[in-house]
Amino acid sequence: MNPEEQNYGNPFSVQKAFSDGMNDDPYGNKPEISKETSIKLGQDNQEESDYAKYTPVKALNNNMLDWIIKARVTKKYDRKTWVNARGKGYLMNIDLCDAFGSQIQATFFKEAVDKFDPVIK
Repeated sequence: MNPEEQNYGNPFSVQKAFSDGMNDDPYGNKPEISKETSIKLGQDNQEESDYAKYTPVKALNNNMLDWIIKARVTKKYDRKTWVNARGKGYLMNIDLCDAFGSQIQATFFKEAVDKFDPVIK
């Protein structure tokens, strides 16, 4: 078997999992999906193709190399600065929530803080 074709672990299609309502999650998670979300996923329009472009936050894992999420900023934390033996810097955290209600935290460092701090409200 070609090493590029070999699968490791238990691979699954995220798009198929969400179109099926995530009833058979290979990791044993049982996320709650509202009827409204299920209806959105079943529609035959532009909105459905928008969902297919993005990876749900619940489906993210450390082995994924290429992903895009679509989420709303729910909280922006104050800028923090640090000084240690390797130098000084600053960071900013934000909380994000996707269309399914899954949450994740993002961290910006140094130049990214300068770029995005005035933009994110």
